[in-house]
Amino acid sequence: SVIYDLWARKFAPQAMGNAGIFTTAIDMAKYARMILKKGKGLFFSNIVEEEMFNNYLPNAARNRSFGWDMTRRLMIENFSPKSIWHSGSSGQSMWIDPIQERFCIILTNLFGEHDAGIAARLDIANIIAKEIWN
Repeated sequence: SVIYDLWARKFAPQAMGNAGIFTTAIDMAKYARMILKKGKGLFFSNIVEEEMFNNYLPNAARNRSFGWDMTRRLMIENFSPKSIWHSGSSGQSMWIDPIQERFCIILTNLFGEHDAGIAARLDIANIIAKEIWN
């Protein structure tokens, strides 16, 4: 059998721990709102601000925070430079803009090429963003 997840397949047989979170859009929205509130009411420290929006990896090939991608090439148009995003191998993507207090969640099933799937979800997110925020 073939391991479907691209990164798990590349690093097999090592354990990856990158299976993601499989849940509903409603729960993902709750999670995004918690991040936009910087974890207030859930955490006693400023861990969300420090680790999700400011924790750049030194000398990294890509701009990443703790568990989030910060590269601009796959960011929703008009989202602020401090925005974060994450995309899963099975078809989910989430973008969070802490400056404009916005988030966008796209859930799909992915059967095909990983990068093409991410690009397609970004196209969908940009269409939605233009309709909602412009």
